[in-house]
Amino acid sequence: MANRVPGATTFDIVNVNGAGAHELFEYLRRETMKGRAISWNYNKWLIDGSTGKVLQHRDSRYDPLKLVPDIDKLLA
Repeated sequence: MANRVPGATTFDIVNVNGAGAHELFEYLRRETMKGRAISWNYNKWLIDGSTGKVLQHRDSRYDPLKLVPDIDKLLA
């Protein structure tokens, strides 16, 4: 990347479906989607940070602002 910001975190591109899928996405699909393929970018998962439990999955069409009340409950 030509215009990198010093100290910024760079992420790798990973597979989210199929045999080469990253283990995180395999876990998320197994826990919330019964292993079905992720259909498109911008899927959203709400995860309890203290337990690591996956609480919700929403597809790319779901308005992320609708998650705010649930996020607020977790942070309270």
